Amino acid sequence: MNNNTSLEQSIVKRLSEYRRLSGVTQEELATRIGTKQPVISEFERMMNPPTLGFIERVANALGVEIKIRIQPGHTDDIYGGS
Repeated sequence: MNNNTSLEQSIVKRLSEYRRLSGVTQEELATRIGTKQPVISEFERMMNPPTLGFIERVANALGVEIKIRIQPGHTDDIYGGS
């Protein structure tokens, strides 16, 4: 992870990439979590800092699990997977 990139930005970037690679549109994702497409667009562009709850809703809707490993002497590793 780039030291200039926040943990939230890294997670949002990975979720956005996974959404696109999975062929899920912003509209479809919005429907799955009960919101509107512009909210997903703002989330992916980091217009507002996302809450952990919102990140969790997005991950669940995409069928992925977020795991964060913290080890002494290492940067945080972020994993998304099913």
